Amino acid sequence: MNKPDLIRLPGPRLRGRVLLLSKLLILLAAVLTLVSVNLCTALTLSLFLIVGQAAVIAGAGLALFVAATDFLRTRGTSEVHFNAGETVFRQGDVGDLVYVIVSGEVEAIREDPDGEDKVLATMGEGEYFGEMALLSDAPRTATVRARTDLDAIAMARADFTTLYAYLPNLRVNVESVMTERKAQNRERLGSKSSFGMLLAGATAAALMASAAHAAGDAAAGESLYKKHGCAQCHGMEGKGDGYLLPMLKETPTMRDWSDPEALDGLTDEFMIEITEKGGEGVGKSEIMLKYGKKLSRDEIVDIVAYIRSLQ
Repeated sequence: MNKPDLIRLPGPRLRGRVLLLSKLLILLAAVLTLVSVNLCTALTLSLFLIVGQAAVIAGAGLALFVAATDFLRTRGTSEVHFNAGETVFRQGDVGDLVYVIVSGEVEAIREDPDGEDKVLATMGEGEYFGEMALLSDAPRTATVRARTDLDAIAMARADFTTLYAYLPNLRVNVESVMTERKAQNRERLGSKSSFGMLLAGATAAALMASAAHAAGDAAAGESLYKKHGCAQCHGMEGKGDGYLLPMLKETPTMRDWSDPEALDGLTDEFMIEITEKGGEGVGKSEIMLKYGKKLSRDEIVDIVAYIRSLQ
């Protein structure tokens, strides 16, 4: 398989080594500078002029190299390599890239708090991973590790979400894969995890019911509403005229929160639940993202209070 003509960026292991070398070189230059200033002999001055300055230039150059590759990693597409056994990303990390496998294999692992790791899936050439965190705007739900030497194409969040919005075929394919992976994950996690999720769900429901009766801060809710992307679909003033809607394959019916009848029949409990779990979590449109991992329940209550205040 021919490899694409892309920028090849260093993996995390090489990046760490380059940064360490940069720090050591700059530290060496600092030591030589102090020695030459304090002793001021022909030997120490020669060491500073010959070795110290070279160390400063080399250290700064390596640091600049890392900064440049970090910049390129978050924009456009790039080619990355991981050695067998190396971690691509960890569960709980912020999602910034989606990966397409050019050659090699990876395994997705769910790390449980009790120390029992579970292999959820293995993926090979032509498959992609890392899209869930980008689309749900939530932390990575699993650790991905290279089973063999791995070459992959990495695409930044902004570019992937743009393609996802404008290419219907890509959107359908990604949604199909995500649904299949979620079903496989539920099956592989087994009864122990299912019971844990059931218990967590029951606890969350009880907490939501009590939080719904608390007085939210509408002013704080307005700031959160605009900061975390609610306005993309619902509009800056909650009129259902968000700028992202024209980009969607299927435009959902949006409520005008300023209409007194828009919230008829919608309880605070339901509004908190759909904000926390997302549309798919309550049997509604999957376009509505879930914010339960991104925002606290108090913050979600504030957003609901702001929506109520628009009438």
